[in-house]
Amino acid sequence: MSYVSTIGIRSSSSGVGRGRHLLPEPRLFVRATDKRSQWTADLNRLLQQVTNALPELQETPENVRIGMDWNRSTKRTKPYYGGSVMSRNEIRMSARELLDLLAGRLDYELFAKRHDAGGGNLFRLFRDSGRMISSAAIEHCPDEDDDWVVLRFKDGDPAMCDFTVPKAPSPSL
Repeated sequence: MSYVSTIGIRSSSSGVGRGRHLLPEPRLFVRATDKRSQWTADLNRLLQQVTNALPELQETPENVRIGMDWNRSTKRTKPYYGGSVMSRNEIRMSARELLDLLAGRLDYELFAKRHDAGGGNLFRLFRDSGRMISSAAIEHCPDEDDDWVVLRFKDGDPAMCDFTVPKAPSPSL
């Protein structure tokens, strides 16, 4: 045997956004007599190129195995939770999770619990404040397992606000 090659996975935290990143870490083990050989340097360079060309890793092999053991299957059967981000006039949510909700594969109660905005249903917060959806878009994320559904809201739609009858002026004597 002339060499052994392994690809490990290292977890790296960016401190911003998504948090941790999983990085492939190739290693080449060769006999001491071959360490300075040209083929060793070429093979090491090739391993670096291969791992640099891989798409971003989403899960560690251990977590994939644990998930398959949990499901008692090689198929992914548990629901996907992609998350959401809410700002004053916008909700960004996982396209996969929304599709599972609309398809009936994700229980609404679980969805509502996961997306509680501190005061209940995040959509109700917008509706109750008189805001309507002004645009809906899909933000594609080609290097990830999911895309974002982006819902934007506009303020003060009269159709969404409570109607009040102004008081008639008092008759003057």
